[in-house]
Amino acid sequence: MIKSILRLCYSVCWVGLLFFGVSIQHTKAQSTTSPSQNELQVQITHTYRHPELKNPADIIRYKNKFVVAELNTGRLAIFDDLKFYNFRHFDPKSINKSLGSPHFLSISPWNTLLISNGWGQSIIEIKELDGTGWKEFSGFDPGFRAPHGICVDTDGWIYVGDSLNSRLVRFKDMQGKDWQVFADHDKKIGYIRELVCREGAVWASNSYEQREGINPGVGANIIKITDFASGRIQEILPTPQSNTTGMMVVDQKILFGFFALTTIMGGIEGKPTLQEIAPPNYQGLGVPYGMFSWPDEGLYLATFFGQFEDKNNLGGFIRFHLGQ
Repeated sequence: MIKSILRLCYSVCWVGLLFFGVSIQHTKAQSTTSPSQNELQVQITHTYRHPELKNPADIIRYKNKFVVAELNTGRLAIFDDLKFYNFRHFDPKSINKSLGSPHFLSISPWNTLLISNGWGQSIIEIKELDGTGWKEFSGFDPGFRAPHGICVDTDGWIYVGDSLNSRLVRFKDMQGKDWQVFADHDKKIGYIRELVCREGAVWASNSYEQREGINPGVGANIIKITDFASGRIQEILPTPQSNTTGMMVVDQKILFGFFALTTIMGGIEGKPTLQEIAPPNYQGLGVPYGMFSWPDEGLYLATFFGQFEDKNNLGGFIRFHLGQ
């Protein structure tokens, strides 16, 4: 009798979620090797979709809200928790502004939201999620061309992967104070997507793509810069199979997405072996793109923006557990 009641309650709750258009699915771990053979232990625990969430590129927590950059709509999706409570959008058109394909998100040293305005060729800053405090910075010498990755270090530097200029830059405020361009003596920077500032270093998911004006190369890699002034780069993980997208660094653990392969892979710094975390086109979500970590709360998320060739695939995001 009790089991029957529990089954009924579960069915009613699940139907209710579907009725409201929210899909929260529990999934099993994905692993290509047993835990005893692999130091990187990752378990995907939830898959999230919402009918009004379209092509999420990146996700972050800001002012106790989840904020998602929607790649193709020029909007930010905002919700209170991972049940999508109080889901809404901020559309810059409401304040006579625009976002030309927002890509990645970060928080400034003075606690404002920074948005890489990828195809709008700028970085956007807002103080509130209604667009209050809107500022725009377009870079120098030349201006930004498809700025993607953005992160902030503990010294207050804002780093930007200026993708079509094939460079990494940093500055101190939204007027470009103390603007610096990484020398990149070995010309290893190709097309940067996500950046991570962590433990005194800057990490980048970096690809060599057939685009005019960027540094040549083959495949992709994860790169690390520990001394900006040196102009030298350390290649952490070469990934010849496909262009890389989003990435996450937690201690020596590195997770990153593949564009064409639509997979998430993981590895350990200093070890050449890669592990498949999410198989191709996981749960039909398409291309993995941005990643967000909050280790203190055990919160690890990855966005998938769907598929360019399938306009009906709007993507979603996953949550996973990262073992010690």
